[in-house]
Amino acid sequence: MRIWSKFTTRHLAVAMLALLACWLILVGTGAGQEFPNDYAAFYSMARGMRLYGLGINSELYSVHFQYLLESFIRSRAGVPLAIPFVNPPLAAWLVIPFSWLPLRASFLVWDTVLLVSAVLGLLWLVEVGPRARGLGLVTLAVISSYPAYLALGMGQYDLLWPLAAALLASAMAYRRPVQYLPRAAVSALLLAIKPDLFVAFLIPVIAGRRQPQVRVLVATLLLIGIATALILGPTGLAQAAHIEFYTIGQRFPPTLDMTVTGLAYRVLGAGPASGVVGLVAIPIALLCSGFAWWRNPPRTETDWYLCLASISCLSLLIAPHDLVQGLLLLGPAAILAAKTLRIAGRSLVPLGWWIVGFDLATLVDMTPHLYLPIRITPLLLLAAVVVLWRARRGVIPGAQGGSTPSSSEDLSIS
Repeated sequence: MRIWSKFTTRHLAVAMLALLACWLILVGTGAGQEFPNDYAAFYSMARGMRLYGLGINSELYSVHFQYLLESFIRSRAGVPLAIPFVNPPLAAWLVIPFSWLPLRASFLVWDTVLLVSAVLGLLWLVEVGPRARGLGLVTLAVISSYPAYLALGMGQYDLLWPLAAALLASAMAYRRPVQYLPRAAVSALLLAIKPDLFVAFLIPVIAGRRQPQVRVLVATLLLIGIATALILGPTGLAQAAHIEFYTIGQRFPPTLDMTVTGLAYRVLGAGPASGVVGLVAIPIALLCSGFAWWRNPPRTETDWYLCLASISCLSLLIAPHDLVQGLLLLGPAAILAAKTLRIAGRSLVPLGWWIVGFDLATLVDMTPHLYLPIRITPLLLLAAVVVLWRARRGVIPGAQGGSTPSSSEDLSIS
């Protein structure tokens, strides 16, 4: 049995490395890839700031101004690039050093940096806190996943989430400000690139408000928000709101969103009703998760791991806008869940099936060759929220009246 286990593990690792190599070849050669892609919009804004000065921040969200900055880029069909930039200015500032290179070279270097940061972030997260064996396969599964491929193909920021999680987890392990303050602050800087993905994390932030690391995180996010508002001014803020609504309502409607809004769009069709459902889902989800957290708060470090993994799934589900690559936020969640299971003496096989399930669900939801009347990924996210929260009573001593499990038990999905 042990020989079969090693055989299976070794071949799974080889298969995932081969899959990752295929993704990298496709992205590196551009075979079957859309180019210019999302990164071209980030690059255009960063290049504009470098050439014309950071003072253009106040006009950064003017649709006309953005298209002017993108006008030097042409698609393979000769059409000018027209991808709105809707991230905070910080996202464009981050790309400025890469804007000295030609677009294609800049994209490949950027992707390399993102991939390395994702791998290092996951490996760092494995080492922070309680140690557990066998998490290498989980790391490989995350990096070779379909969301990782799409993030690389688009040059999206989502590959930074493992590093942000590792920085914050590392900060929580220290008590001296000189050790935890820079880690928590840099983590906040990364999270501020796409703050809409982290709405549900308001609950654990409130729960951990007495921790100095959490206060540093919140203070940094507030400072970034205030600085952004001051830089943009009333006109810039109004333009930012306009381009956000223009992007979601006209340019890129939620046809491919893996959220409640995307689910409603598929079921109810185009129209204001889908947006209303998505907006109403946010306070409802926050109230429900807040009530569940108040009734049964995490009691131990590993209990926190499963709670945060559950919140990660919920936050993606209720995000105002999120595509497949946003599911990389589940990478740190998978590491935390795997670490908890291993410490409790449980098998990682059920977690592996969940990872495979998300990969298959996103492939089905994204394929143009199969149209289903409902999206699978949001439903799977909702199921994961419930399963991870309920799993606490099976693997965490004292959580929801549970008892310490024996090593022969397995995680129940039901």
